[in-house]
Amino acid sequence: MSIKRLKRQWLLLMKCSRFQMNVAPKLDRRTMSKGPEIDADCNHTSKAHPIVCEFLNKANQLFVTQGAHVGLRKEHNGILLLDSALQTTIQADSDVVLVEMPHAEVKLLLQYLKSSKTTDSWKKVIEALEDGLKKSKLPNEQAYHRFTKWATVQVWLPQFDFHKVVVGVVKELMQGYQNIPELSVAAALMDRLKRLLPESVPLWLGNTNTDESRRVVNRALMFSEVARRETFDLWPHMDYKWAHPDAMAQAGFYHQPVSPGDDRALCFTCHVCLVCWEPTDEPWSEHERHSSNCPYVQGGATQNVPLSATLATAPAQKHGDGKEPITCVSSSSSCPHLMATSTKHGHICIWDVSDQLTLACEIVVQESDITHSKNQSPVGEVVHAWGEKNNSLDKPGGNSKDKSSDAEEEEVGDDPPLVLFGKLVISGGGEPQSLDSCKQSYV
Repeated sequence: MSIKRLKRQWLLLMKCSRFQMNVAPKLDRRTMSKGPEIDADCNHTSKAHPIVCEFLNKANQLFVTQGAHVGLRKEHNGILLLDSALQTTIQADSDVVLVEMPHAEVKLLLQYLKSSKTTDSWKKVIEALEDGLKKSKLPNEQAYHRFTKWATVQVWLPQFDFHKVVVGVVKELMQGYQNIPELSVAAALMDRLKRLLPESVPLWLGNTNTDESRRVVNRALMFSEVARRETFDLWPHMDYKWAHPDAMAQAGFYHQPVSPGDDRALCFTCHVCLVCWEPTDEPWSEHERHSSNCPYVQGGATQNVPLSATLATAPAQKHGDGKEPITCVSSSSSCPHLMATSTKHGHICIWDVSDQLTLACEIVVQESDITHSKNQSPVGEVVHAWGEKNNSLDKPGGNSKDKSSDAEEEEVGDDPPLVLFGKLVISGGGEPQSLDSCKQSYV
């Protein structure tokens, strides 16, 4: 999907939903997880904070912030799930969570649940799905049919109840060898609900400190492409053109060595085991050649959760401890895979947005670090994100050119990211670029 088309779709979604940029929305008390609420995190209960968005052209993702929460969204099947973009992890599985689903997937799951066994927990999920469909329906039938192509449905349920039902659906379909679309929908929901828990399920079983090459993969997680990709950290063929970790995980393989340097890879669906990979081997071709009847290779509905689904539904993260709202958001830089957020008191977070939202580093600039005269605008010292603090500040009226030339003579190796308080400076291998688009500087 082109960037222009994605932006156009995003604007249409904004018109059809309550999501608005830079507007303080009326938030439900359950909004963005029942556990840590946005207003409580920011110590600001008088009004909601505005939502600030930045579309990242290079990463093809949407960076969203509100209060002290930071979210990242990528389109999945042409849809951006914006209403749940700022939902963080919960404190307990009894907390109510927001599950945002495409309209078509809700209808599909609801149809299966009604035709299957009905327990108390299943009835609760059915009622929540039906309630979400009623609230999303438009009075104009013609507009409704156009809307449902991009529409999303909000489902509010305790995490434990919803997760229990979708796990039951997945087990039922797997035991009956039913590779139907409902399996993919339920597996994606199971993975999403699991990632809302405060503690993640371990990827490796047993003691992993003794010998990393003898780690045992938790096969229950291998339906996720992200989990499969993480098993290739000891892959011996990182320099191969085709059989690299990303391609192997996309083709359904995970790495399970039995000895150091082993390149043993298994499929999460058909469990075919392939070894002795060569530089010219292509994962999909090898998978099809050795296991042509694999449902995943044939393109049928499986338990697989692709990377795009994970990026489209990943929970938001907090800026620092989540007690102070974000007042500065970067908009462009010489490092397109990095974004920065800051509070007015100098707590800066650098986020890696190239893939999943990851905190690269945190920098705290104290007020004592700021030096300026009455005739100068506030300018702080340069702080190295991955190095020692540079204590040589330019004095008012001093010769800054001499000091900059001295700094250039120092051999530092790779240029580390830099932060200049009041303006964010990120080095991208060349000259640092200042981000003048910060919404607020320190005063």
